[in-house]
Amino acid sequence: MTAATRCTGPAAGRPGPWSAAALSLHLAMFVVLLDGSALNLALPRIADDLGASTAGMEWVANAYLLPLASLLLLAGGLADRLGAKHVLVAGLLAFAAGSALCASSPSLTVLLAARALQGIAGAAVLPALLSLVVHVFASGQDRSRALNVMSVFGSGALLAGPFLGAALTQALGWRAVFWAMAPVALGAAALAATRLPRPAPAARRRLDVPGQLAGTLALALTVGGLVELSDRGVTSPLVLAMLATGASVGAGLLVWDRRADEPLIPLELFDRPAFRAAVLGGYAFALNVFGLQFLFAIHLQQRWGYSPMEAGLALLPFSVTTVVTTTVVNPLLLHRGLRFMLLTGMPIALAGTAVALAVTSPGSWVFLTVAGSLIGAGSSIYSPSLNQLAVRDAGSDRAGAASAVYFTARQVGMASGVAVLGALTALESPLAGLRIGILITGLLLGVALLQLARATTAPPAPEPGQQEEQQAVRGRAEPSPHPS
Repeated sequence: MTAATRCTGPAAGRPGPWSAAALSLHLAMFVVLLDGSALNLALPRIADDLGASTAGMEWVANAYLLPLASLLLLAGGLADRLGAKHVLVAGLLAFAAGSALCASSPSLTVLLAARALQGIAGAAVLPALLSLVVHVFASGQDRSRALNVMSVFGSGALLAGPFLGAALTQALGWRAVFWAMAPVALGAAALAATRLPRPAPAARRRLDVPGQLAGTLALALTVGGLVELSDRGVTSPLVLAMLATGASVGAGLLVWDRRADEPLIPLELFDRPAFRAAVLGGYAFALNVFGLQFLFAIHLQQRWGYSPMEAGLALLPFSVTTVVTTTVVNPLLLHRGLRFMLLTGMPIALAGTAVALAVTSPGSWVFLTVAGSLIGAGSSIYSPSLNQLAVRDAGSDRAGAASAVYFTARQVGMASGVAVLGALTALESPLAGLRIGILITGLLLGVALLQLARATTAPPAPEPGQQEEQQAVRGRAEPSPHPS
């Protein structure tokens, strides 16, 4: 590791995946994912209490999503420059403050501002997590175990969130959902501040202000356009303008980054096939997992006449197999290595996606159960390895930027799933829309599988400092071809 990121102190002595240092990372992942999954069932109560319209309810969710997705790249750069531990602790404290402000909001305007603060804080937390996994866990095997435990916490948040949100809202009101998150975030911040290794002083690197502004604007326009697409349709002038402008600003950012001394996105990361494959895999994962859940949730309620609770129970096999796989199956498979996990989990998820094509009517609920179980199990096997692959070759001083690009791809995949797959539910033939959505996610997941199969055949690229050292060793060991 470079001097800019090397960890010091007692915690640097190889903490385990269940140590206090690791627990701070797991709780941080838990609370950020819990926020999204626990809130959905509280939205009608929020609307009644604060007099919000349907559009207002949507913005309670979008006010969190937009800053979260838009600021990931900025947060990843700050993690590399200021230290991932400092960014994580600050993000968790801000998240706790935002949760408390949400819980005490007297109006919809204040609630939306507080949700935006939560989104900003979440953007700080996510890139710092993978960066710290690189710094805290030295060996690939230790990282695999830590990331699997982190997935257990993430899966637990997604599974428990809807039931916890419903129970708290029913018993104590919607404000209790936010009050419950604040102490979890504070506890994670306290553990991170006291138990994570002390970071060495960060290298002095200039902040790429034009790149940061362009990256934030490009992502805000792209994600905002995708959010509006689900409501206004693909032909809306506003949607087209937002997406086109976002793409143009993004293209300009890439041109700028090629010339910048300290670019927002280190483009040399994309020279590594494994990183490119991980980013594509992250996008495909989000579109397949979250997009299909959203698509089926709408289809079951609008076309099969299910209530929200019945639709949730129909999709429960996905969540159950996710938790069972991460807690029981993965610990038995991790020793087989990253490539094995990727090339085992993705085909299982693809098989589940294929089975989903057989879902036609309420009488085909068995196929829905099998499809959800296979997708849940398969994605739980390969997703922790995707997280690891995204930062494996980045180098210690670029881990924050690499994880930010990866999580950005996942957030855009989630937004694409809601927008594109949601638009398919409005087709004249609902079943055709359902099958087209399934095919889109399956084809993209298949392409990602092929890319990952090719990219993981090569050995991991050494970090920059390690590469120079290896070259020096070879120079000393090999005789000069031009003796004097």
